[in-house]
Amino acid sequence: MDSANDLERADKRLPPQITVSDGEDRIETRIQVAFFPATDTGRLFRLTSIIQTPSALRTFDPSVIYLAARIAERPTCNHEQVEETAVHNWSFDNVVMSWNDWAIPNSDCAQVSLLDNSPIKQNIALGFARKCVIQTKCCFKCLTTRAQEMGRYGIYVGARRTRNELCFR
Repeated sequence: MDSANDLERADKRLPPQITVSDGEDRIETRIQVAFFPATDTGRLFRLTSIIQTPSALRTFDPSVIYLAARIAERPTCNHEQVEETAVHNWSFDNVVMSWNDWAIPNSDCAQVSLLDNSPIKQNIALGFARKCVIQTKCCFKCLTTRAQEMGRYGIYVGARRTRNELCFR
């Protein structure tokens, strides 16, 4: 694998820059789960999922979510105000097509997926990004600032009232 070519391809699929302070993704998603034998004896099975959006179809190992949840960066702040900031907004469709942990596109602002009120999409994005910044105890501006500083994807999970109830804390 040529990492320079991977980064060049990743840079070409970077979504347009917009200015926002929150948001959610309403793209319809279908998820199918399958078990299949992992050995010739059939005694050990492997779990996989297939995620389908209008433009993407990708297999996914759900166990990766747990690893990603353990290593995700979680900034904290006490800001109550909502500030708009410029981001490259990755729709869930684009997350499924493009996110990985080895070729994050270069950009002049944070790359964030706005997944307010969709825990299943949040968890899947977390698994695809693996190393990311997730908003659990910070404002949108602090999320984007930390994601940009670290060169990682950011996952916006929603308003303060729902953040404390999320399952991937």
